[in-house]
Amino acid sequence: MDYHIWDDIKLSKLDDSTADFVQTGLIARWCHLDVNQHVSFAKYLEWFLENAPTLILESRELYDLALEFRTECGVGDELKSFIRVVEAGEDGYTECQHMLQLDNGKEVTRGRTKWRPAEP
Repeated sequence: MDYHIWDDIKLSKLDDSTADFVQTGLIARWCHLDVNQHVSFAKYLEWFLENAPTLILESRELYDLALEFRTECGVGDELKSFIRVVEAGEDGYTECQHMLQLDNGKEVTRGRTKWRPAEP
């Protein structure tokens, strides 16, 4: 498949007051690391999806993803996951903005997922 890499995506910073959902207590473990001893891309995505509303996960399918890595995360780091849901309109498409933050307040990654209605 052909994929287009967007260079002009601006991903939003989230916090307790701007997020619709917040999950705390995420701990980076040895099994989450890549060969460079950093938490892997796949684990960041898993944490994003764990915090997504069940209604979105059950009724939509992920069709677009953007991530912006801000700092490294390693074993023992505790994180907080933020998500804001942005309804895209009458077409049924939904956008979610995500952010993972270390317990010291430092941003680990920002992200955006786009969801379309699932095929029956």
